[in-house]
Amino acid sequence: MSKLRLFLVLILSVTFLIPLFLSCGNDDNPTQPPDTFDIVGIWEVTEVEGTPSPVNSSNSTWTFNADGTYEWFFLFEDIFDLSSEGNYSLNESVLTCDGFITNVTGTTIINITISNNNNTFSFLDEDGDRWTYNRAQ
Repeated sequence: MSKLRLFLVLILSVTFLIPLFLSCGNDDNPTQPPDTFDIVGIWEVTEVEGTPSPVNSSNSTWTFNADGTYEWFFLFEDIFDLSSEGNYSLNESVLTCDGFITNVTGTTIINITISNNNNTFSFLDEDGDRWTYNRAQ
């Protein structure tokens, strides 16, 4: 009977000590840094709030190049035929652009919302309408 009791005490001790040892690792960096958002590539419009009909990639794309330059256009019915190119920088979710796009957004600093596993970004124009783009390449 004493061997059985010793065996049970040993099992219970090990059961309670294992989680204690597992939780005592090096906690210098308990959380991983967030993934950085890579905007380089071609992005196609999927929605522009306030437009009277649906939009698609034939209406607007952004092309962000690795060298810090961009190209953008917006072609919508016979109402808008806009394009812009220039330089950009991205710091977390703040996109800074020069060129004509500032006339659409009202500023050189565009706060973008990143979603869909980094495959979608959106921003508000100067009228408060949201423009949404999906990664094409």
